[in-house]
Amino acid sequence: MKFSDTLKVYKALADETRIRLVHILEHGDFHVNELLEILSMGQSRISRHLKILYQAGILSTRREGSFIYYSLRQDLGSFLEMTLKALRESSGKLTPDELSVQEHLQKRKRDKRVYFDDIAGHWDNLKKQHGLNDNYISKLSALVNHQELVVELGSGTGSLLHSLVQPGGNYLGIDMSEEMVRIASQREVTSNTKLRFQVGDVENIPLPEKTCSTVFISMVLHHLIAPETTLKESYRILSSGGKLILHDLVKHDDDSYREIYQHRWLGFTEEDIRSWLEKNGFKKVNYNRITGSNHRQMFICHATK
Repeated sequence: MKFSDTLKVYKALADETRIRLVHILEHGDFHVNELLEILSMGQSRISRHLKILYQAGILSTRREGSFIYYSLRQDLGSFLEMTLKALRESSGKLTPDELSVQEHLQKRKRDKRVYFDDIAGHWDNLKKQHGLNDNYISKLSALVNHQELVVELGSGTGSLLHSLVQPGGNYLGIDMSEEMVRIASQREVTSNTKLRFQVGDVENIPLPEKTCSTVFISMVLHHLIAPETTLKESYRILSSGGKLILHDLVKHDDDSYREIYQHRWLGFTEEDIRSWLEKNGFKKVNYNRITGSNHRQMFICHATK
């Protein structure tokens, strides 16, 4: 790093509020309104500090419809990483912010849980409008490694996982919504097949390491604050040679998905997906665009541990 850039970084971090912002953004991407809630500060003050951090090369931004999200740059380099680590370890003043961030994240999860509980009764109809047709489901089934436990994260009412099962297999669906899990558990199970559903957090998967041969995530990542956390967790629970299968929306700018369907991310670029997977150890990343039931551009991506 050039001396002038180093000086710019130190100047940017020579402020308590900016150090607090950096610490908060280590927990994920947030837009200005969320940061206002977490820090209980005025918008002009927060925006000014974010601009300084961005100009110093510490933050990056992305636009999701009408919102701009701030995050720590992924390519900070060893100098910045060591600097931020030292700041984090030496500042006891960050503890209240830690509590505030966790409270904010838990509130979002509670709101999501209520939303999915409310729509569970007509979830299957929504999935048909925005999901996969039978042709793609057949192709997905061929990708699944049935040797060990097959897990679907964000399994909803279980329709997709039921369509992928094979006699004699072992399958588990995990969802945050109790009502979704209740409906999924009532579906008839193919004989000689172990299929169950449970309530759980897909960002903190309630399974031991190296226990699954396949992890499947369909139309879930766009609801998460930090999708990379779920991909990292998926890597942890997969056995060596296990497979991760992703299905979601390609990046778009239709804000109605945020308002009507509670999407946090308006889809993803191929670069997003590939970089997250490769960063977290996945190999043989295969990415393909497809057209969903409502003609929206989607992708199916699979990778190996």
